[in-house]
Amino acid sequence: MLYINDSLPHIALAHQIHVKHITCYIKRKLYGNTKSSRCSDVTCSICTSRIGKIKGVPTIWIKAFEDIGIDKIVESPPKQLGALSKQFWNKVGTTYSKLSQARKLLFAKIIDYTDWASKPKNAKSRYSAYDLCNNLKISTCIYCNRLYTTTVITNKKSKERIIRPTLDHWYSQETYPLLALSFYNLIPSCSPCNSSVKHRMNFNLRNTIHPYIDQKITEDYQLVSTFDKTLNTFKITVDSNNSKVRSTLKRMKIKEIYEHHQSELADLDLLKRKYNKKYLTDLGSLLDKRLTQKDVYRVLFGVEYEDENFSNRPLSKLKRDILNLKIK
Repeated sequence: MLYINDSLPHIALAHQIHVKHITCYIKRKLYGNTKSSRCSDVTCSICTSRIGKIKGVPTIWIKAFEDIGIDKIVESPPKQLGALSKQFWNKVGTTYSKLSQARKLLFAKIIDYTDWASKPKNAKSRYSAYDLCNNLKISTCIYCNRLYTTTVITNKKSKERIIRPTLDHWYSQETYPLLALSFYNLIPSCSPCNSSVKHRMNFNLRNTIHPYIDQKITEDYQLVSTFDKTLNTFKITVDSNNSKVRSTLKRMKIKEIYEHHQSELADLDLLKRKYNKKYLTDLGSLLDKRLTQKDVYRVLFGVEYEDENFSNRPLSKLKRDILNLKIK
């Protein structure tokens, strides 16, 4: 798992844009196209859209949204989200699980992740999951750092949305439907991690790492590769003194997933025995004296060396741990 630094300018901007548009989106669902529900931005893709008021929303629901603040639900940091959800349902006077199926379907029309996450039809379409993913600029899965999760939108007038990563709900959408569109609850991830591994798994902050909170995630564990001669296969061990890290990586099956990369592990074993820090220095001198050791490392191994850049290329964390080259 990797850390997402929300103090970076582009992440902070992505947060700002998301909060603005999703707040407008929910308001339109609650109040319709009224002067009080529209924001001050005359170009807002939500306020200029045809999104209409959802009929039959109980007054007590609207009051709960107003008391807590729609913007707070969308913008609040991870540590506040669970409490906000509890406060909301306390104000409603029940829990989500006790709602009738009809009421659950009605609530899903207000916090409508399915609609928001669908592929827009044209360039003038309103703000969607494609825009969020494009603004975040995260190139690999935050959970496994194994697969690319790039967002592709054409630069033509059509602005065709082609691909994007899936967005995992760190707080399960089934248990916390109020948080289905909250910025810090949407984690860019690959489809296998999201749909097959985590799926409906419930996470909590007591024993699970959150990508937006735990800054030293990648420093708190080491991936160790050893060759099992009996089985003629490479085995991965997760070495960590942090119980939250161990628990999270175990639940996300990181060990098992990486052990299926036998060809890469074999190559890494060969590279580890063949190359050393001096080789990187010598190669850098041959290629271009202006290249740093980190530049040569990236060119030679096809991955990033620094923790903050791991998300740029798949398997960066695994390869750095196994190669164990200490460079500056």
